Amino acid sequence: MEAEQSPKKPQKPETRIPPPRGQVKAKIFRDLWSKVKAAAESVVTGLGGCCGS
Repeated sequence: MEAEQSPKKPQKPETRIPPPRGQVKAKIFRDLWSKVKAAAESVVTGLGGCCGS
């Protein structure tokens, strides 16, 4: 009876390995940052930006 109640281990999918979480977060952050920079540059140029690239 005890042999049947073995502790369940979380099974890892071996066929498809997702990329590390850090890489995914970095990509999301980079995409978001590029959007923020683009919005900030449009605001700065709209104001006659002294510091715009």
